[in-house]
Amino acid sequence: MINIRPNQVFRAVDVSLEPFWFQLPGRGGLLTLESTILVALLKLVEAKNAFEFGTYKGFTTRLLLENIEGSGTLVTTLDLPTVDQVSFEGSDRRLAIESLTDEREYRRSVKSDQVAQVLMDSLRFSAENFGKFDFIFVDGNHKISYARHDTEEAFKLVADQGCIAWHDYRNPEFPELTAFLDDLSSFRPLYHVEETMLCFYLPGRSLPQSIGDPALN
Repeated sequence: MINIRPNQVFRAVDVSLEPFWFQLPGRGGLLTLESTILVALLKLVEAKNAFEFGTYKGFTTRLLLENIEGSGTLVTTLDLPTVDQVSFEGSDRRLAIESLTDEREYRRSVKSDQVAQVLMDSLRFSAENFGKFDFIFVDGNHKISYARHDTEEAFKLVADQGCIAWHDYRNPEFPELTAFLDDLSSFRPLYHVEETMLCFYLPGRSLPQSIGDPALN
C-alpha cells in the first residue's frame, strides 16, 4: 500500500478547474476531507460517469452527481432492496435498515433524474450487464465476501484511465476488509490517503511519492 498525504491528491488536479459542489457532512458516512478527496479524484480522471457500490442514504451519490457534468445517466448506484437473508459485518445491518426507510439525498438534486438506482444484492451483481465507468466507489456491505466480489466487479467496470476508490480501509470495525486491500496492494498499486479511510487505484497513471516531488510543482 502506497501511503500519501491528502495534499498530493489535491495538487495533482488541474488548478484551473471550476469550483466544485460540496455539502457539509450531515447523516452521510464520509468525513469532510474524504469527500473532498473523492471530488479531487473525479476531477483528476475527468469523470463523465460513476458507479457506486452502496447507496446508503445517498449523500455520496449526490456528491458524485453534482460534480459530474454531462447528459444521460451520470451516476449508477447499487443498494439492497431488503436485508432479508443478507450477512453483515459490524454495524452494517443497522445502517442498511436505516437506508431502507430514509429518502435518498440525491433525490433533492435538480439532476436526480440522471441517477440510475439499482436495487439488488451485490453478490448477484454482474459487470457484464453494464458498460465502463470513469469512477467507481466501493462502500457497500463490508463483509469480506461482499468486499471481494464488489472489488472483482469494479475492476471489470473501470475504464482504462478511470479510478476505483474504497472506503473504510483501516476502519477497526472491518479488519478483514483492511487485510484484503493490503493483500490486493501486493498485486496492484493502491494508494491510501493518510488521515482518511480511503484508498484508491489509478490504472495507467501514478501519483508522485512525496509532496516535494518536482512533478507536483
